[in-house]
Amino acid sequence: MYRIVLDTNVLISAAIHPTTSVPAKVVEAWFEERYQLVVSPSVLDEYRRAFSYERIQKVIQWNAHQLQTTLALITHAAEIKTSGDLIVDISRDPKDNIFLTAAIEGAADYVVSGDKDLLEIPEQETVKVIPPASFLDLLQS
Repeated sequence: MYRIVLDTNVLISAAIHPTTSVPAKVVEAWFEERYQLVVSPSVLDEYRRAFSYERIQKVIQWNAHQLQTTLALITHAAEIKTSGDLIVDISRDPKDNIFLTAAIEGAADYVVSGDKDLLEIPEQETVKVIPPASFLDLLQS
């Protein structure tokens, strides 16, 4: 079973287009237990912060309970890596390094992201970043 770190943009895209988008299919595959979601406290904080942005709330129109329920589900069902000893500084955008760190600490196979800064990181042995469509292709092969 694949071990995956999901970038925030994948979750937000899935929430915006919950039935038709590739990111929604990636999230659905997690619900179907087709991969293990790996997060860290920093990643969970980023999810919480991003879903709370006013511009995101205007689009997805979740109430506080829906947001809490979603974050609780992720916290409960994902594998949380908490060591925090490793600090990765690979991405052009320092805010993206939390996803890379979680992937390394959690021995994830991939970071799934639509973020250009992450997708342009040269492939390494420790961290592979792929877009949602490529990850779906892997799941279907």
